[in-house]
Amino acid sequence: MLQKLRQVCKNCKESSIRTYWNQIKALAKMAGHDTVPDNARWLTTDLIGKIKKAGLAKYKRFALAGLKALQAYGAKHKREAWANAVRDSSDKYGTLRDKGKRTEREARNWPEGGFKALTKLANELHDEVKHLEGKTIWSSGQHYEYQRYFIMRFYSKHALRGDLADVRFKAPLGPSFIKNGTLHVHQHKTSKSRGALKITLAPEVLAAYKVLLGAARRRNRSGYLLRTLRTGTACSGRTCSF
Repeated sequence: MLQKLRQVCKNCKESSIRTYWNQIKALAKMAGHDTVPDNARWLTTDLIGKIKKAGLAKYKRFALAGLKALQAYGAKHKREAWANAVRDSSDKYGTLRDKGKRTEREARNWPEGGFKALTKLANELHDEVKHLEGKTIWSSGQHYEYQRYFIMRFYSKHALRGDLADVRFKAPLGPSFIKNGTLHVHQHKTSKSRGALKITLAPEVLAAYKVLLGAARRRNRSGYLLRTLRTGTACSGRTCSF
């Protein structure tokens, strides 16, 4: 079965194939099988109903796993129902993300105190950097400290993932930018079905953004809003973590 999955997923990375395989095995277990069956009879509409009730995150993962399994089996007659489940789960997931809400998994992993805890930390960080808001010249360290505050303020108000590292303020703006107080994200997991995300920034976030934008225009030659501490180059999820 794993080899068949590789054959029908020729453009997939091995890591992606392994992920699909693990999800197919988990789906088979949910269906009551110790191992993945040799045929597609177990991928029923009743199973689709069961994964719908398992929570949105599992629904999304297992719907795709079922579709990938059917492709590996070569069972075309069942694909429509599972393809519809993939679209349905993706649409619901996209709607949840558009509203800035957390998934069940994110809610479980959310820090004790939730948004209140993040807001408290953002307030504490602001106390440390608010003196910079009246200055036009910052050191690299000061720029990074204010950037850290902005990131925390953003995530204390908006439940998004790693969207900030791609935000540009100079043309070409690319897939992620902020305009008129709205964050636009054109490339994300559900962009094909949901289109661009448009998130209206909370007033506190917008205020911090305007301050950081002024500094970025003076210091960031890359055109990206966020910069690394040591080199001043564009951020990534790893280089701008703190």
